[in-house]
Amino acid sequence: MSGCDGYIEEAFLEEVEQSDRFLGCGSFASVYQGDWHGRSVAIKSLNTQLMGRDEYNRPTTAYVRFLEEYKMLARLSHPSLVQVYGTVKPLSPRESHGIVMGIVMAIRSR
Repeated sequence: MSGCDGYIEEAFLEEVEQSDRFLGCGSFASVYQGDWHGRSVAIKSLNTQLMGRDEYNRPTTAYVRFLEEYKMLARLSHPSLVQVYGTVKPLSPRESHGIVMGIVMAIRSR
């Protein structure tokens, strides 16, 4: 959640439980269902091969774009938009950065 000073609260990995329920993917990330403080959430995780640093110790372009997406989404607030709750930082090289956001469940009509 954002405060008046522009600081964006982060949801740390130990507070987020990611399930094995796969929701979707794209070229940069995969999305899984999870739980954060009793809320059902979507966790968008950057593909691990795209994060890290280049040979000059600069963040990869994919990682920079991922963080820019998070910062932009976290500042938006509208009833028609999914709420962004924070980020997930990796605790090991096999884990990836993620964005924790509200989940939208499709309702199928008959």
